[in-house]
Amino acid sequence: MRILVVAPQFEEEGRGIAGIVRSVIAGAAAAGHEVGVLTGFVPDGRDPYEQAVEYLASGDSTILSQAGGLKNGMILAVSQGLRGAPLRRQVIRPPQGEPNRLFGGAAFVLNTPLLYLFFHLRRLRIFRWLVRRAARKAGVDLVIAGAPLPLAARQVRPARLAQVMYDFMPLELSEIGEGTRERFRQSITKAIRGSDFLFSISRDTSAKVRERRPDARIYEVYGVAHPVGAPVPEPEQAAILDNELLEPGRYLLFISALETRKNLVRLMDAFRIAHPRIGMPLVIVGSPGESFAEIDEHYRALRRDVRQDIVFTGRVSEAKKHVLLANCNAVVFPSLYEGLGLPVLEGLAYGKPVVTSRVGALPEAGGEAALYLTDPRDTDELADALVRIVTDADLRASLTAHAADQVAFFTQERFTERVAAALNAESGDGRRAS
Repeated sequence: MRILVVAPQFEEEGRGIAGIVRSVIAGAAAAGHEVGVLTGFVPDGRDPYEQAVEYLASGDSTILSQAGGLKNGMILAVSQGLRGAPLRRQVIRPPQGEPNRLFGGAAFVLNTPLLYLFFHLRRLRIFRWLVRRAARKAGVDLVIAGAPLPLAARQVRPARLAQVMYDFMPLELSEIGEGTRERFRQSITKAIRGSDFLFSISRDTSAKVRERRPDARIYEVYGVAHPVGAPVPEPEQAAILDNELLEPGRYLLFISALETRKNLVRLMDAFRIAHPRIGMPLVIVGSPGESFAEIDEHYRALRRDVRQDIVFTGRVSEAKKHVLLANCNAVVFPSLYEGLGLPVLEGLAYGKPVVTSRVGALPEAGGEAALYLTDPRDTDELADALVRIVTDADLRASLTAHAADQVAFFTQERFTERVAAALNAESGDGRRAS
């Protein structure tokens, strides 16, 4: 099949949605399909292939960010329009004889410069028209929305439409406002009902899809545990730890976006309770999210001795993250809800004991290799778990003994097998667009 992947939002460094999209592209390509990516960057005069490689690898695939905001994006759109450029599609392929450096190993990039500007301005009729036009011009058999999009199968005919389902977070957390919940409910329902078939990243997500569409054809592809990072020389490792005043094996580690739904406020409170008994710092790695102000305010209100043992590193390089994972005592991820929980898999990939929550799909990520919180909102239970994961040698040994087998289910090879099986089922059983 010839496949076109549409994904308007990529996170930094290929994490989150971008990591799944990258794996979908790589998996479909490895299964023998020709896969392209629909992009929306504005040509800047450089070699189109080099610009496409940099643009997709940067984790920034919106014209708004490229232009520096909505106002500048509109100015850029007008200026491009006056030059006759905005709707000029361009097919970009790797140069012959050179290694393919496109995102996920895609065979081609189909660039429509203003595509995602219309998406973010909520001019959805224009966005859908541009997607349909691109799909028809490229002659694709299947369009895959890398994240749930306001598309219906009839809008991309004669191609078929699949969408990737991640989580139902706005409907699962009481902290989310009713307006946001209702908008999400409407958009996700349209995506589910409007697709020919669906991919999901967990059994938990699949179950929630089937609640809304019992006859949905949905294939669980899960995610990919990021492989252990490249070795870092001992002197550099020592320098990284010394810079944060850390000792090998003597700190707990949290890695994810810094948002209240990740349960960071309760984690800090639990650490305050457990602090005298565990005698090691808590290292928090990640970029601030929308709700970081509440987390920061709570941190500043803690006792000084507790604050001194909570280390916020911000976003870190892959090398530094490797060092922090390789040398931590345990990984702690007490999130309130996840569609899968890749930070759990990161910890297990390094053979570390993990504390996480028995909610959403987190038990699917952790398997028998994690210590679970029955109620992640219970600060005392979380504090007890921190103490146990540090002090109970038998528990640690039992958990880490299962880590390798658990991670083996989430390799790129297994992901490719699952994507290939889904695509074979959808292309080989006589199904055709109606």
